[in-house]
Amino acid sequence: MSAAERVLIVDSDMEHCKVIKYALGEYGVGAYYALSVVDGIEQLMRHHYELVILDISLSERDGLQLLRFMRQTKDMPILVLSSQGDYESKKRAYCMGADDFMEKPLEPRECLLRAQALLRRYNATALPMPGERRYTIVNFENMRIDPLTRYVCYNGREIDLTRREF
Repeated sequence: MSAAERVLIVDSDMEHCKVIKYALGEYGVGAYYALSVVDGIEQLMRHHYELVILDISLSERDGLQLLRFMRQTKDMPILVLSSQGDYESKKRAYCMGADDFMEKPLEPRECLLRAQALLRRYNATALPMPGERRYTIVNFENMRIDPLTRYVCYNGREIDLTRREF
């Protein structure tokens, strides 16, 4: 994670927000929190975030509605927290657009690991910034091409190509 990454935490428990914020902050992530659905929406509309950590237990209905709103409004990963970890609660959260789900009480280090994984996947699929170049390793049935290192492997054997051939 980098300092440029911003995470929004939406949870009615300030102490809980602070625990997550400081765990993320130790790894250089800018974490911000909102203590209500209304504040969460305002923050989301005013700023750009790469990840939202959302406690849908704010009130089950409002938390799920906020989740749906976030999913429809912004393209970013959403890690859902809930004090209810039964199958039906998880199913509702995933159906409303959650990318991951954690049951409360949570372990801050596990929350950090899941946040890192979501950010890594999100940043890998996000459109590059102007002037930024992204490369993708291409796999065919029996060929692998890595444009960054100009590595080509065909039928399990590396092929040396000149720059022009590549």
